[in-house]
Amino acid sequence: MRPHYFSHKQIVLITALIFLILSFVFFRESEFQGHPNLSGQPTLGSSNAPVEVIAFEDPLCSLCIHYSTDIFPMLRKNYIDTGKVRYSLILVSFIEGSLPNAQALMCMQYQNPSLFFSYMDNFFKVAENSNGPRSQIWKETALEMPGIDVSVLSHCVNNDTYVSNLQKNLEMGQKIMGDEFGTPILIINKTVVPGTSYETIVKTIDKALETTQKK
Repeated sequence: MRPHYFSHKQIVLITALIFLILSFVFFRESEFQGHPNLSGQPTLGSSNAPVEVIAFEDPLCSLCIHYSTDIFPMLRKNYIDTGKVRYSLILVSFIEGSLPNAQALMCMQYQNPSLFFSYMDNFFKVAENSNGPRSQIWKETALEMPGIDVSVLSHCVNNDTYVSNLQKNLEMGQKIMGDEFGTPILIINKTVVPGTSYETIVKTIDKALETTQKK
């Protein structure tokens, strides 16, 4: 019998399913005090939106690839673009090989913020199917997109321009979640939920919307 090999996308989906099951068993929605520092962080949506969603992601996290390619587009269409949610992304790097990618993404945010979410969307699509070096997905993505100066991103990556920023982001996430910190994690009006199930995220957002409407 010939051995069966799983594709990268199949591995991502299987991992997401396992994480989702474990989330229901072990994870409990929790609330935290304070507020993450969103200065300089990529943000979408109306400043007047009644619900705030803050996401922590590592560029090479397999569950983040699932979240960004399958869940985030629906979240953007149904809640961010409709003015119900203001969305901020906090990039972190703790997975082997993710640092160059996280630095390139952060470099895009600081150098050309109008292209950040387009670059990020394409990054995760490339990450889902790429057979190249995982640490170089940022470059593979940039070369496929018009209007991006690869030399600028290379300068940021080669000079570790945003390492300290990424470390501060990681410390923020660890302060909120402690030993349970992992990605993707969403904070929805102070309620912390795993970013692995669209249904769970929507349920929490709808509950927050209902609460704000009663005030």
